[in-house]
Amino acid sequence: MIGRYQVTVAMGIYGPRTTYVIALKGMLGTHELLLLDKGKWQHVKDTAEINEGKMFSPGNLRATFDNPNYQKLIDYYIKEKYTLRYTGGMVPDVNQIIVKENVVFMNAISPSAKVKLRLLFKVAPLGLLVENAGGYSSDGYKSVLDKVITALDERTQVSYGSKNEIIRLEETMYGMSRLKAALELRKAKWHGSVGGLVGAPIENLWTIVFQSSRLPEWMPMVENYTNLAGEEGFPGYVRLVSGFVFPQDDGDGSWIKKRLIFMDPSLFSYAYEMVLSNVGLDASVNSLKLSDLWG
Repeated sequence: MIGRYQVTVAMGIYGPRTTYVIALKGMLGTHELLLLDKGKWQHVKDTAEINEGKMFSPGNLRATFDNPNYQKLIDYYIKEKYTLRYTGGMVPDVNQIIVKENVVFMNAISPSAKVKLRLLFKVAPLGLLVENAGGYSSDGYKSVLDKVITALDERTQVSYGSKNEIIRLEETMYGMSRLKAALELRKAKWHGSVGGLVGAPIENLWTIVFQSSRLPEWMPMVENYTNLAGEEGFPGYVRLVSGFVFPQDDGDGSWIKKRLIFMDPSLFSYAYEMVLSNVGLDASVNSLKLSDLWG
């Protein structure tokens, strides 16, 4: 199960103003309701875009002691004179993202400051709220809505915010950003494409096309694959694909060494760079995207 299968999420804030913010799967935006004195609820705000700003909400700051990249990120916010918005409570801090529409929240880990936030009960529900509101979420490598939930008590690090803030966080903390890789891919000078129609649920197709082991099921010309480096599904993963995609004059099969530069299950899309081959495709980029035409 992944967080993207959630149907609806509600976030309650109790205080001088009691509000509920609601998100519904498949519907753009979040919807804020305010509790009035007479016990009735009034719809007061819709949010469909998280803008760039200069406010930050850093959780688990103890991790900066032995996580130098987290310290580097915090130093950047201070140097650039970001405004601190931190209550110590995850829900009110994330609520600020939707209310102010320009806050970045993060909760990182380190060897001595372990992960605390539960994926099922906090991270994924708030991820749906933020992404419906036009923001982005990340565990460092993917949207938190695409993390597979394997246990009730599973925990994870997380960040929420605008696109550029998440790009900055991923690059500073982990050396590469999946969002930036997708943007750079769109800037490629030369393009070619091929498409087709398949009568099946898009989620079922995705479980087939993103796995190297299932390539022969939809690309019968591919005979073998080998994992060379990294973890499948994460940028930096390298695989060797071979077969008779481009038969050679001497009868040998063709082969291509590919490195994953982008994968986002929420977009049903990925891209590989052709690192080396015997068919002249070196340095080219191969991308795939599924679209639900009837969804």
